[in-house]
Amino acid sequence: MPGPPQRHMNNVNSKAQMLAALRSLLQCALKMQGEGTAALRLGRAQGYADGYMSALLDAGVADASELIALVAKERARLAGPAVQYSDPKAASVAA
Repeated sequence: MPGPPQRHMNNVNSKAQMLAALRSLLQCALKMQGEGTAALRLGRAQGYADGYMSALLDAGVADASELIALVAKERARLAGPAVQYSDPKAASVAA
């Protein structure tokens, strides 16, 4: 459960540390989402991650494509790929 954002941002100096802090915020939010956490708490966790990403963009630390890739990677790591490919020949058709 994410606490105040300061928990994730102590001694954050380098870009790598900032991205690691963002990964931590994303992991908390995605874990809470997967567990079915109440909307209020989930919204707060997502807001922390969103605000942190906005700050990284505003400060020029990261660009949008870099953050999108990071979010996609964390989501895939915790919840599997966003798209699952299947063999259309193997699928049965209901008549």
